[in-house]
Amino acid sequence: MCDATTIMAVGSSLLKHDEKQQQANAQNKAARDNYMQQITQKNLATLQDSTAASDKLFQDTIKAREAQASYEASVEGMSGSIVGRIMRDKRAVEARNKNNINTNYEYKLQQTQYELEGLRVQADGRSKRGPSLLGTGLEIGNAAYEGGYFDSNPTAQTDYTQY
Repeated sequence: MCDATTIMAVGSSLLKHDEKQQQANAQNKAARDNYMQQITQKNLATLQDSTAASDKLFQDTIKAREAQASYEASVEGMSGSIVGRIMRDKRAVEARNKNNINTNYEYKLQQTQYELEGLRVQADGRSKRGPSLLGTGLEIGNAAYEGGYFDSNPTAQTDYTQY
């Protein structure tokens, strides 16, 4: 038979375990929610970057076509290799601009991927493991031992079935 102190100690250990588990669950939920919010923000920023790069490519193409049409109209009566060379140079500039815009976007995308990985690692670091059942079991065992539950010759125990 256990005395009241031992029962209270065991109950207290179980309550502490449950409280620690609830705290760990709440902290983990907060870490997950924060991670998901940061992921959503990064995805939105990536979408905005993609839209901006696409718009820049479109605007650059329009400017290049307008410049090309304007130049072709101004040299309509001319012929020769110099006109062809100038046109090739204009197309090369347009192609280089497109390549630079695409490369910059790819770099931003790669950087965002690294940042997302960093956010994941950060969220994992904020997560908390619940309390150990082994530790709680040892607490309970210690309380039972100190309460005399394992004594082979208990002096304080009374068998209430005898009259």
